Amino acid sequence: MANIIKDQQDILSKLNIHELNPMQKEAIPVIETTSNTILLSPTGTGKTLAFLLPIIKILDPNCEEVQVLILNWPYKLSK
Repeated sequence: MANIIKDQQDILSKLNIHELNPMQKEAIPVIETTSNTILLSPTGTGKTLAFLLPIIKILDPNCEEVQVLILNWPYKLSK
């Protein structure tokens, strides 16, 4: 990995996000404790960030193998 994994507050600050929204606050603990999670929320509500923050916590910067595979169905693009 080229970048050092940073803590959540560093990431949020760099993205100019001062606070997680209610959906993210509720979703992150669920994502951290379950193997499969589906979030249903309108476009632009921060679902991607809600999924990525817990993933960043578990990445091993010393591991050169694939650690995470993210599949995303581009539903809006298929219309």
